[in-house]
Amino acid sequence: MSGASGAIRSGQGRLALCGLLALLATSAAAQATPDSAMRLPRLTGEVRIDGVPGEDAWRHVTPLPLTALYPTFASPLTESTEIRVAYDATHLYASIVARDKEPGRILANTLYRDRWNGDDEFSLILDTFNDRENAAMFLVTPTGVRVDNLISNNAEPGRGSFLNRDWNVPWDARAVMSAEGWTAEFRVPFTSLRYRVVGGETRMRLKAFRYLPRKGENQMFPPTRPTDGPEPHFQPSLGQEVVLFGLPSTRPLFVTPYAAGNGRDGERAARPRIGGDAKLAITSALALDATVNTDFAQVEADDQQINLTRFSLFFPEKRPFFQERSGLFSLATGGNSTLFYSRRVGLDAQGRPRPLDYGARAAGNIAGLEVAALGVRTAPVAGVDDGEWIGVLRSRRALSDGAFVGGVVTSRTTQDATQTSVGVDATFPAGRLGRLSFAAAQSFDSTARSPSVHNTRVFGQLQRNAAGGLSYNAEYRASGALYDPALGFVQARGFHEGIGSLAYTWRNGPASRVREHFASLSTIGRHRTTDSRPDEVGATVVWGFAARTNWYGNVRLATVHEDVPATFALTNRIIVPAGAATAHAGRLVVGTPFDRRVRSELAIESGELFGGRRQSVTVQPTWVPSRHLEFSGLLSRAYLRFPGEVRERQDLIRVRTRVAFSLHWFAESFVQRNTANDATSINVRLRYNPSEGHDLWIAADETRFGLGAPRVRAVVVKYSRMFTIELGG
Repeated sequence: MSGASGAIRSGQGRLALCGLLALLATSAAAQATPDSAMRLPRLTGEVRIDGVPGEDAWRHVTPLPLTALYPTFASPLTESTEIRVAYDATHLYASIVARDKEPGRILANTLYRDRWNGDDEFSLILDTFNDRENAAMFLVTPTGVRVDNLISNNAEPGRGSFLNRDWNVPWDARAVMSAEGWTAEFRVPFTSLRYRVVGGETRMRLKAFRYLPRKGENQMFPPTRPTDGPEPHFQPSLGQEVVLFGLPSTRPLFVTPYAAGNGRDGERAARPRIGGDAKLAITSALALDATVNTDFAQVEADDQQINLTRFSLFFPEKRPFFQERSGLFSLATGGNSTLFYSRRVGLDAQGRPRPLDYGARAAGNIAGLEVAALGVRTAPVAGVDDGEWIGVLRSRRALSDGAFVGGVVTSRTTQDATQTSVGVDATFPAGRLGRLSFAAAQSFDSTARSPSVHNTRVFGQLQRNAAGGLSYNAEYRASGALYDPALGFVQARGFHEGIGSLAYTWRNGPASRVREHFASLSTIGRHRTTDSRPDEVGATVVWGFAARTNWYGNVRLATVHEDVPATFALTNRIIVPAGAATAHAGRLVVGTPFDRRVRSELAIESGELFGGRRQSVTVQPTWVPSRHLEFSGLLSRAYLRFPGEVRERQDLIRVRTRVAFSLHWFAESFVQRNTANDATSINVRLRYNPSEGHDLWIAADETRFGLGAPRVRAVVVKYSRMFTIELGG
């Protein structure tokens, strides 16, 4: 057998092994569990969403029993709360009566849509497919601000970002403050949710809670302990299973045309654009999104960052077309690395948009199988390419107790080549040990030689996470030197590494001034396969605390031995030569209570870096003078000193201003200055949102790199309006 054939079989063997482990997980997790589902009550009359749940229909709904999650599990609730959840033929309803003995201290800091600003809150989390992994979160504050988020990966760290703050769907909410506290009501159309109907019934998982930031008190349904998980108030797997009957089987079509004009790209005036988006509920469990002449002028700019590492930076996806069930598309392969990273579609390496001619994506559930598909055609770019065809297909089978097994195929086709990647993953509970996860992926390139082990990446993890008590994590990652998922995110190639961590959190009783403190030890050992040398070996120790008054802080001490394989430019003036160096560094973070109108976080860091030294100070202040106005920012200054009397100062400045004229009129300006790449950017957005699906945006965007010509999309006026067409069952 030739070496190439052996390498191919080796790569296929890894994928087959991962598939075998996934099948073992399937049989291990298929044990039956007793049915403990709760029947969700159905409303007996009409409810008007005015923020005051006084109708007779509400009186026939029993309030949910609440238990303190924080500050101390099962401690007496300091304020009386009534939370009710019910439904009718078209909507899911929720209400809260939040009494407060000190109504003047209720935190209601903002009117800005989708902005939680340390406010009191009422939240409902719905795992609509009962898969213990994904959920929709609906939050309302005492001022009636609505926040909607998507939760993925069971809100567990180490599997990529789990909270998608850029997701939006139509729903209604109102809130009223009074001398007794505050009340709120909201309703979510079932057309805004995806769910399965089996035999006339639908099973979901539900969590509901009231949060009082000034006390650090979380009143939760169902009862949840801090030791149950890393984010127990978010985790869908800890929700109560509920049963609903007779949910609608209609198939609405949402059409959102838009018109945008007066744009400018560089020094060239852009033509007015007409396009649109559409969402079709193929079934109650499966939705299809389509887009034509897509425009994302209203999307806020990325935060500039200073990169003092050898690896690429990760930026979150903010564009609305990619939000529906976005967590389902991901196949995590360790850290932020993933087989599909939607920012590879329609954005270049610098984050600048390129036109999308059209695209479609589907996500949902078919007979218990989670499916997601994406197809996009990008427009030609003069002097770059003739456009691209992008395709992604994802499937995942949810098993009992949060286990699942799945796979992904991605494809990117240009005029010159087709790049394809395939991957499989599996997760299943390991009893009291925590959770066991596997993933394996292989990349292919039509212009390259046959794929081999050098095009493969594998990942394995045993993890137990808890907000209280013992947590630990053990990971193994390996990547071939030629592994290149064209639509993925990869920070390093040609290595294998082991990562381990131990942490313990102590939660004190109500008499203690320190609510909790924690300590952790983490280690890393990475070895390069390209030259058989150690790449990085290090250890980090952290101690932190959170006070009863919501002050917090931590101290981090790290030591790392790093072998740089090739000379690279850390900055424009500092060139790091190849070779090994040991670095020691420390970091101190102190934060003021997040529930105050004036708050800040201070971080001080000092230590060695690639044979030189680095000192930095970062301050992140926020001032909320009223519910209508908020100023926030980041001021960071780093001093770098390297051999040869090379000295450099780097500054990163961000200033953000948010104005909420009402619950429907908003304005935001975002100014950034990054001396590391001599970039200055300004992003200004004005939004009028009279109702869900009806928007007027005025957006201005300018970025300048050094003294060269600015890249400007001067002013874009975009108007969109959603129309609903009922297609029937």
